[in-house]
Amino acid sequence: YDDNNYTEAYFEINNLEELNEECKFLAFNILFKMESFNEAKIYLDQLLQTDPGNLEYTNQSNLVIRILQEYNAAKYTLDKIDVNEAIVEFEKLLSNPDLSSVSLFYNGLGLAYKKKDQELDASSSLDFTFLDLSVKNYKIAHNINPNKNYNEEILNISKFLTNKGKSSMKADELENALNYFNKAIEYSPNYSLANFYLGNLYMKIQDYELAAESYQTGLGKAAKDGNPKILYLLGQCYVRLEKFELAKQYFEYAITNKSDYTKAEFALANVYFFQQDYNNAEKYIKQILSHDSK
Repeated sequence: YDDNNYTEAYFEINNLEELNEECKFLAFNILFKMESFNEAKIYLDQLLQTDPGNLEYTNQSNLVIRILQEYNAAKYTLDKIDVNEAIVEFEKLLSNPDLSSVSLFYNGLGLAYKKKDQELDASSSLDFTFLDLSVKNYKIAHNINPNKNYNEEILNISKFLTNKGKSSMKADELENALNYFNKAIEYSPNYSLANFYLGNLYMKIQDYELAAESYQTGLGKAAKDGNPKILYLLGQCYVRLEKFELAKQYFEYAITNKSDYTKAEFALANVYFFQQDYNNAEKYIKQILSHDSK
């Protein structure tokens, strides 16, 4: 508990056969920190049954009840009444010192701003103001309580924007696609798919340096074991940039990860042929032919 490892602390508490008053209060504090408020209240109710006059238990019980009531009320406003009213409610709650350290309210505000973005008409789809505010609040929520999966909410926004970028690319709206992909990556820098599609866009406009950079970012540190198609495209970037040793390296990675990857084998044979290494060029051509004969 003192090391902020609340999950492990609660596991240890659960392994005890009987809980004395001190252990029950520790269990409450652990669950409160994890923001499992309903479960935390169970321990507090038990403590109040044995010591109803304890002021600390009473104050904590009132706080838990208030958190649950205030959040549920603001969430009801968001779901059933009006998103703008919900934003005002959540912001007012967060101005209260007793509630400003509870990630649940930042999560609610993040959700409200995301919903506000969904209300924008198509002409405003490149206005990221509300999504910026949504992500900002999800990040605050995550910093307060890493035990909750708030980063998944941010990733879902990045996935949404990546899909918008894909649709824009298909419609040949490349500037829009670029904006969507870049914003998706801004929110979730390690989201591979957004980086890969950004690489495809740069390939389309023949900016091979930026395409290679995007593919590399998407592949991350484990590039050698990455997606064979992306490794092949990265190799093609380096061919266009006349960095032939790097091109060969990535074509070889692609072939290693997909043994009958004819496109990569042919690309590699071409590089060897260009370098007048006819033995290796012949080797990969024969390898292609051996696939065809099977």
